Amino acid sequence: MKVLCVHMNQTELEPIIYDAWPNSRIVNSTTWLDLPGERDNATTVNKTVVDDLFGWTKEDKTTMLDYPPVFPRYPIPFSTVLNLTGWAWGRAAIYILGQGGPAQSGEGTLTGAYPLCKLEVDITPRCSTLHSVLVSGTLAKALCDDRASNMAYSETNANATTIRGVKSWGDVGARWANSLSLGTGTTYLQQVLMTLALEPKNPNPGSFQVSLNPRLPSLAETLAVMAADTILGSLYNSPFVDHWVSP
Repeated sequence: MKVLCVHMNQTELEPIIYDAWPNSRIVNSTTWLDLPGERDNATTVNKTVVDDLFGWTKEDKTTMLDYPPVFPRYPIPFSTVLNLTGWAWGRAAIYILGQGGPAQSGEGTLTGAYPLCKLEVDITPRCSTLHSVLVSGTLAKALCDDRASNMAYSETNANATTIRGVKSWGDVGARWANSLSLGTGTTYLQQVLMTLALEPKNPNPGSFQVSLNPRLPSLAETLAVMAADTILGSLYNSPFVDHWVSP
């Protein structure tokens, strides 16, 4: 499970916020999907400052799978919105955009801090699994690369390759995000997630910087743990091979 979160300010997000575009229509959770040109609302050719970070090359003009997402509007404080309106099958990632809020301690604020997170799944043959049974319980670990030793799948199948961005997981991830209401802005879960947004050292758009909190997990780490179960669910009844098996 790979999660990449980038903290952005309102100005940097304007190219992918439909509500910030000139001549945009008023949108809410019900009207967003009913707007004409749903394909245009799902993505855009607008350039952003994070194109390189997220891999938005905009070269695939047929399916537009490498184009940036578009969100209907800025999320309100302590809430998140989703981009799940992609029209073509094969979009491997889902995107979550949130906004922080006033700090509970009264010192500092995350209002105006917008973490944009990309979630996707890779499959690698360079790992093995270690299952330990102890008196206190059981523990499963994924050991990759050098730690996998000769138990890695690639050791017995030299032709096995790493799959970057499993296309079928995008649909699974969308169902997971919707089941947790991560796009409605109405659940307590979203408030908890946004308290993990990194507090900017300097909220000035010209020098917007954040740093990890040594006492708390990051938002990316939390989302990775929450979404990890979707990988297990996706593997149900699946053969452990790296190629398509005909029924």
